[in-house]
Amino acid sequence: FILAEVLAAGFIVMSMAAVVLLCQTAIKTRRAAEMQTVALFLAEEQFARAEELAFSGSLPEGDLPWLGEGADLTQNGFSFSVGGSSIRHEGNVYHVAVTVEYGAGAKLSFERLVGFGGGE
Repeated sequence: FILAEVLAAGFIVMSMAAVVLLCQTAIKTRRAAEMQTVALFLAEEQFARAEELAFSGSLPEGDLPWLGEGADLTQNGFSFSVGGSSIRHEGNVYHVAVTVEYGAGAKLSFERLVGFGGGE
């Protein structure tokens, strides 16, 4: 009878530990997805601002620092770093590369043609 009680108690403790681990994993996954979503929106913002500069003829070639508001780089307690580069492709079309870094070494990189006749 004591063996059955010990086994039942062990099963209950193991089940509780599994639920706690599952919740921790879910929280980490949700935070990672949230950070990735914000990083994607920051990259889209960078492309939109680069395209605006390309259409006005004032997009510089070379390193492309963050073109948006500085406050946008901190959201929901997360810090982001946005940078990239632009190279004149032909005419007023530029090849723009954007990199967003966040978290513990996470990074998203995108490339796009922007400007007159440019697109995705």
